[in-house]
This record gives sequence, structure tokens and C-alpha cells, in this order.
Amino acid sequence: GTPETQHMIFEEVYRSEQAVSEDEISVASTLGDNASRETGDGLLAVFCHGFQGNQYDLRYFRNRIGIGYPRARLLCCSSVEDNTHRPIEEQGSLIAEEVSRYISGMDDPSTVRRIVFVGHSLGTLVIRAAISMPCMEPYIDRLQTFISLGGTHLGYTFGNNNILSSAMWIYQRWTKSDSLSQLNLKDSGSDPKKGYVHSLAQRPVGLSAFKHVVLVASGQD
Repeated sequence: GTPETQHMIFEEVYRSEQAVSEDEISVASTLGDNASRETGDGLLAVFCHGFQGNQYDLRYFRNRIGIGYPRARLLCCSSVEDNTHRPIEEQGSLIAEEVSRYISGMDDPSTVRRIVFVGHSLGTLVIRAAISMPCMEPYIDRLQTFISLGGTHLGYTFGNNNILSSAMWIYQRWTKSDSLSQLNLKDSGSDPKKGYVHSLAQRPVGLSAFKHVVLVASGQD
């Protein structure tokens, strides 16, 4: 959609003042308790881009959260910018280490009471891998919200865009990309249940570690 349309959609879901029905939940209501929601005090929002992306890809969402929650800390991850062809597990390790270093480098790490992850496309799987890393264990009880933007949680085998599917197949064969092989469920031969995407879903530390999970996607995702 146009930037104006995107702006309206995001504004609609993140403002805590906006009324919602029983079946709806606003992004704002997932970011923390009522006392700190207006300022974002104690909130760390971590943004992870998708395949061949960079730390600026999610700057629009970073800026919107920064405006709504001026005291929130915002981390746009850069450790996987040149590594999105690597296996998802390795990318998750890089993100986990980056987040851990960021928190431990603060004057008072205990001031981070809630952690929100925002991921796009491949980045959503990388986040899921990251939270299961040993260095993230001290922060598991602080995980608040996971926002998935066009996440490929089931891989891309069932995608209905033939052009994109063909392009991904050609690109994967050309680049020998491990992450694309995993997304296409081709990393385990003919049995997808032996592949990385399936194994990631079986881990004890997964989406259930978050208090809130927000999935945003379109029919083409």
C-alpha cells in the first residue's frame, strides 16, 4: 500500500486510547502495564530485518514506537546484515549476542523490564532462534511481545506466488544460500519434519515465552 495507508493502519493498532472489540487487541496494549505504557519506561524494542535487509528496513516502525513511547530503548539489529545467507541458527546466535551485549552494556541492565521483538520475513524466524540461545536465558522472563510482519513461520513451500517461488529456487541454487534452503524446506531431503523450520517449532523456548504474539501478514505472504 501507499505510505499514507501504512501510516493509518499502524496508528490504528498502536494507540492505547482507541477502543477495540472483545476479539481485538491493540499493539499498544501488548507493550506493557498501564503505568508505564505512555512513556515506554522499562521497555526495550528490538527490530530484526529480513533476507538481505539492513538495520534501517524497520525504521518506520522504530520511529513510530519511539514517538509513542519516548523513554523506550530501541535497538535495530545490525549483526546479520551481511549474513542472511547463513543458517538461521547462526543468525539467531548473532542476534542473541547483540541483544545480550546491548543490555549488559547499560549502566543498570535491570531497568529493562520488558522486551519486545519486531521482525520482518526471515527475521521472524531468526528471532525465534535467538530467544532459545543460552545468552538470552537471563531475559526470558522479560519477553513481552513478539510482532511478526510477514513472517515465514511455515517456510515458503506453500507460497502461492509462482514467480517468487521460481525466483527463490533459482537464487538459492545460484547462491547456495543455507537460509533459503531452510525456508524452502529443502535442507532435509524429502522429509520436511526433519528440517530446521520444523525443529525450531519443537523447542521448549518459543513463541509461548512471550505474553503477547501479534501476527501481521497479507494473503500473498
